[in-house]
Amino acid sequence: MLEGFEPPQFISAPRTGRPPRAASSHLRNLAWLRFLLRSLDDVERWALAWKERTGDDAPLDSMEVPSIAAPAAIPSTWYRCHADADLLSAFFSDPHRTPMPSDVLARNPALLDDVFGRLFAGVDAGGGRYFSDRIVRGLVSPDVTRLQRLDDISPGSRGTFEHEPAGIDPWFYDALDFTSLWFAKLYLWRVEDPGLVDPGWDPYLAEPPAWPAMPLLAPGIRETKYAPHAPTDRDIDRFERLIANAVAMTAHPYLAESPSHEVEEAVARLHAAAAAPSSSPTTVPHPVAVSVGRMDQVGRWAALSNAVAGCRLARMADIDPSFAAWWLRGVCDAMLADIQAVDRELYCPMPKGRPALETVLNLLSGPLCP
Repeated sequence: MLEGFEPPQFISAPRTGRPPRAASSHLRNLAWLRFLLRSLDDVERWALAWKERTGDDAPLDSMEVPSIAAPAAIPSTWYRCHADADLLSAFFSDPHRTPMPSDVLARNPALLDDVFGRLFAGVDAGGGRYFSDRIVRGLVSPDVTRLQRLDDISPGSRGTFEHEPAGIDPWFYDALDFTSLWFAKLYLWRVEDPGLVDPGWDPYLAEPPAWPAMPLLAPGIRETKYAPHAPTDRDIDRFERLIANAVAMTAHPYLAESPSHEVEEAVARLHAAAAAPSSSPTTVPHPVAVSVGRMDQVGRWAALSNAVAGCRLARMADIDPSFAAWWLRGVCDAMLADIQAVDRELYCPMPKGRPALETVLNLLSGPLCP
């Protein structure tokens, strides 16, 4: 299946950094904030136990880990940030502080400024609005030093910025961020082989121990997602066909094993369905939504990433995006409950309470709901 799928010779050396303000930055930041807000109950418990730690009367070096076990409630990483732990202990020991809302979803990022601000600006100066400004003034990626410092206090928080939340396709952020047209082909080929069973995938996938439910792309392959690639007119024509075929195979998975003329016939029918007025009395259920609705959770989230990649590829390659957007809307229709659950549980809302994931998808596909 993957014959002729070798990475092209790029016109300059691939870049490994993420472009500024990549689309996933919004989601990464909001997942990070949500995790930190969820972790505050644990942080409070650890901070109150900190004064009871072994060797409290003998100050520890900031990088020293005690030779005897710390209280089970306190992560070992706290012994790498002794001063921060002392500040948090003092904050949570204050009998006059305002209690945190018990409902995690009712907590506002401004609460993180109250709790963690003193770590970055001192007790007297306060912490300003670093966390709440990530909502109010637009989201900018936190620096690695701050990510790691807070990960020592709230273990696992850095991972929520760097990786998709559990249950979401681990290719999803890359589908939002890639700037190399070639990279999008990975997603279009995955439509045809959703289980990635073809041996041709082997050079493109990470080693199995790193796999969640969906195999991860190999690090070297992921680095090509920003590599410059100058497509020819012939490349653009092929991308258009690949997008059309991917729409058809999402709606009708059996087409992956069918002759090419059957795929072409299905593409023609789907183009007609996409062009039909949505208010027509003869409107039938979206064929992509029907197909995706039959998939398991892993398949649904992979289908979403594939459609996102196809939709972005169409715009980047100056291909009429309407058919790809129709594809993405169909996937979103089938996944609206999944998307709304993830928005509520895993991401802080954007300004004016807009749901994060739904907003990002709306920008690509149009409204998820009428």
